Amino acid sequence: MKKLILFLFSGLYFLPCFSQTTHTFSGKISDEVSGEFLPLVTVVIKDTSDTFIEGTSTDNEGRFELNLEGGNYQVTYSYIGFEELTQPLILQSDTSLLIQLSSAALNMEEIVVQGERSSTTYLCLLYTSPSPR
Repeated sequence: MKKLILFLFSGLYFLPCFSQTTHTFSGKISDEVSGEFLPLVTVVIKDTSDTFIEGTSTDNEGRFELNLEGGNYQVTYSYIGFEELTQPLILQSDTSLLIQLSSAALNMEEIVVQGERSSTTYLCLLYTSPSPR
């Protein structure tokens, strides 16, 4: 009986050695030209088989933070008006990055707004009931 209890306690002692360790992946995202930090940039983490793992967005100062298990990932940063950036990430310890996004060239054609007045005429008749006598 003592051997069984000793075996169970030693198993509980070594159990954390086999568990996955989480690491903090954080960073700040800025505009490549102005250096201004970008709020609400979408940060998406996928594994190597393109399966969604986790996602977040940056705060008002362009900061983000995620807690992930160690491993190989693909990180995608996207923001309206900027080119989407995808980078590999090998996470083995806490990692902090400074990411710079470049603005996307928007080729827009001329837009012409034209209005017309309706040619339909509406005729309203007012009907009143005869008054009782």
